[in-house]
Amino acid sequence: MSDLPSLWSLLVSTLMFFLSVWYIRRYLDEQDIPRGMTRGMLVFTLACVVSWVSGALVDRMQQPATRAFVAEQPARH
Repeated sequence: MSDLPSLWSLLVSTLMFFLSVWYIRRYLDEQDIPRGMTRGMLVFTLACVVSWVSGALVDRMQQPATRAFVAEQPARH
């Protein structure tokens, strides 16, 4: 079973969700795409993906390295 996400992951992913919603809406307004249910679902889906990826990156950066450097041992006969 995987570990629970950290508090930093929760904070960063929440912040990135709202920032990406703002940016995506602004971008779609500049492209003159009309508002509607499809556009709202697109914004929500893209913001969720950005939020999920940013949270996963924060978790990945907080985990210790899984492969420790191990010097090769000379072969024993």
